[in-house]
Amino acid sequence: MCYPLSKTKTHFYKDTDLFDLLSNNNTGTSVMPLENSKKYILRQSFDSAGRNFRSIDSEGIGVLVPYGKCKNLIEEFRKTENLKEKLSILRELQQYSINIFPYEKEKLLERNGLIPLENIGAYLVDDIYYDSEFGLNI
Repeated sequence: MCYPLSKTKTHFYKDTDLFDLLSNNNTGTSVMPLENSKKYILRQSFDSAGRNFRSIDSEGIGVLVPYGKCKNLIEEFRKTENLKEKLSILRELQQYSINIFPYEKEKLLERNGLIPLENIGAYLVDDIYYDSEFGLNI
């Protein structure tokens, strides 16, 4: 649970760790004037911890998968010109999206396994690379 944080990345005056920020916050309270440190009961630095910690790397790239009503929704999106309907369809399409890693995207692009959907600004995984029971199969 330590999750070290370097001062160069966080812009703190010294290296610290996530545990310190969410417990006693010695990093922050050591630079606080003594009269102020007695005012605060909670000394945790939730904001700094949140800005510097990622539980899951956000390198994923969202793609649509050919499952359920996905292809029908894409066709509806292409046909409609009503912006409210388009927005509603995009929201519904979210349930048919998965995140893939950059290396998976590259493999799929090399194999022509991603179909660009220009009018949506997304990719659709080709049927041969997606199984509704097992998921993505590269």
